[in-house]
Amino acid sequence: MNTISGIKPSEQIKERLNIVDIIREYVPSLKSTGANFKALCPFHNEKTPSFIVSPEKQIWHCFGCGKGGDIFNFVMEIEGIEFVDALRLLADKAGIKLATYDKKLDSKRNRILEVLEEAQDYFHKSLFTFKAKQALDYLLKRKISKKTIAEFKLGYAFDEWHSLESFLKGKDFSAQDIFDSGLLVKDSSGRIYDRFRKRVMFPITNVHGQVIGFGGRILETSSSDKEQAKYVNTPQTLVYDKSRTLYALDKAKQEIRKKRFIVVTEGYMDTISSHQAGIKNVIASSGTAFTLDQINLIKRYTKNLALAFDIDIAGDTATKRSIDLALSSGMNAKVVLLPKGKDPDECIRTDPKIWVKAINSKVPVMEYYFKTTLKDFDAANIEQKKRVAARLLPIISRIFDPIEKEHYLKKLSEEIQVEVSTLKEALEKYPSARTYSYPSRDRSRKRLSEEETEQNRRIKQALDLLFALCLNFPENIPFLISEIESPNMIPLSSYRNLYTLIRLFYNKKEKFDLPEFQACLSKKFPKINQKIDLLLLKTSQAKNKSEDDAKKEIQALAKRFKVFYYKKKLKELEFSLKEKEKEVSRAKKAETRQLLSEFSKISKKLDVILRE
Repeated sequence: MNTISGIKPSEQIKERLNIVDIIREYVPSLKSTGANFKALCPFHNEKTPSFIVSPEKQIWHCFGCGKGGDIFNFVMEIEGIEFVDALRLLADKAGIKLATYDKKLDSKRNRILEVLEEAQDYFHKSLFTFKAKQALDYLLKRKISKKTIAEFKLGYAFDEWHSLESFLKGKDFSAQDIFDSGLLVKDSSGRIYDRFRKRVMFPITNVHGQVIGFGGRILETSSSDKEQAKYVNTPQTLVYDKSRTLYALDKAKQEIRKKRFIVVTEGYMDTISSHQAGIKNVIASSGTAFTLDQINLIKRYTKNLALAFDIDIAGDTATKRSIDLALSSGMNAKVVLLPKGKDPDECIRTDPKIWVKAINSKVPVMEYYFKTTLKDFDAANIEQKKRVAARLLPIISRIFDPIEKEHYLKKLSEEIQVEVSTLKEALEKYPSARTYSYPSRDRSRKRLSEEETEQNRRIKQALDLLFALCLNFPENIPFLISEIESPNMIPLSSYRNLYTLIRLFYNKKEKFDLPEFQACLSKKFPKINQKIDLLLLKTSQAKNKSEDDAKKEIQALAKRFKVFYYKKKLKELEFSLKEKEKEVSRAKKAETRQLLSEFSKISKKLDVILRE
């Protein structure tokens, strides 16, 4: 790997990688349309392509959902990862070595990943040897094809104490490297041996597809095998944390985005069988208890969750705690109802259509809870009323959305014939969704925020067009500067900064050249430079206007923002005047006269603008 001193890694990556090539890895349908490339957006459902990639500017934008940015933004969005992870992923593709703050720790992680990669290959090749015939037969009898075995890199750990250890040491890994990877066990006497023996091996990967651990299922061929744990998993290591990992998410994430929901099963075989049957938005929780980290990992891709394992709301089960966590996190949780006694793998082996039908018929988890709890319910029996309320109220209390919570409170009220007010009083003794440390929101403030957001969206669209027109038709910049007398007349700060820089550049050069302007910004103001690129891509139709139409539209938009600015000033002055009227001191009266004078001047200015 190479590195260039003095240049930021992100800039090196942009220089070496073509955004079209990277995006095409995820969006194969990307096609050339002249200077740009177009495809159906991978982030929302649409029938007409509105996803545009500009190879010249090395940026992308979707006119449907509004998402856009550079190569890093795309990878972060499509992979559901943070910037640092996107930087690492793209640096690897570009052959660029990144500096790390803790080189020793980073080197250790990389060493562990190398060990695990070699172990995966060893287990996988071992599966096709004579000694592993029973293991391969087991998978084939479970109707797992050789193609699927290869896709998931399934393998076998021999019934030997030092088989893997010897192989890895032959690859120049130390006993400590292998131990740190979770592949060796040390007993009380200090004896070290292979953790996995006589087991079908399931590699566990992170969202990037890197092997971080293993799950091993015992191959039962004798009575003594039945006494061992059915599954053994890698312990926590530098690269593996069970609470932050979801099996097969790396293989499912694209389909999850496409279908806009995720199906969670209990075991590896359920997920593998589903993928083989063509239903690929499926992962396994490797046990039914979700953690907050796993929920947040899922939320990177979707808020719609379908649970495909046995659900029992009686008692404090791991499944119930997972559902509580999902509901309190604002997830839209549903249940996949399977034939009694069947798991997804069994359904698929019988007939994949049973599995598809079950997924398509998934029901909201609260509806399922109500249905199962109210089965054989007698509304005349006071004890049964108390039992139903005791089971459902704690679950209702976890619901994050207040409207949904109110809906199910009313439903419970109707079913057990108890007043809503009484149920609300009873609800207070149970922990609410906020127990899980999600920020509380003032509802009136939220509504106000939504209104402001919608107003800002309209203002932003108008500003996009105004600046796009001025940048494409720079002969109108003198007019813009004369009309927009102060940057404060531009409502949003990011556009205010852009206007200030345009103004400074024009006053210095007395001629506006867009390439030269962007060249000047590239070093000191790279974010504003990128904003210009995005702005021009979003408003590409602006350059197709005639000079006359462009001029008229710039004049109309400039007028609109002047009116907006002066109306806002008048409101501020009106408020100040009302406050001063409450005070009677001579000094305050003088201030009031000054405010009235300013109010009068602005009113006249506004009147002139509106008459134009």
